[in-house]
Amino acid sequence: HLSIRRQRQMCIRDSVYGPYGKRYNAITGGGHNNLFQDKDGNWWATMFFNPRGAQAAEYKVTCRPGLIPMLYENGKFKPNHNYQAK
Repeated sequence: HLSIRRQRQMCIRDSVYGPYGKRYNAITGGGHNNLFQDKDGNWWATMFFNPRGAQAAEYKVTCRPGLIPMLYENGKFKPNHNYQAK
């Protein structure tokens, strides 16, 4: 049984030529995404939520796009669970 999970794997570096830091998971279940910064300096990630296997059984609706507020702290991106819309 092969289970494929879509995730946002990140490596940080100032130059596209590297060397890159250690990979880490920034968004579990959030594949096919991009990061961008809005005009106020907030970080966001687009994603396509498409869980597989046991994780998919937890949700009534899958295969949907999403927009996630993100934080960049200590050299890593992570979801901003405390984001408050203005």
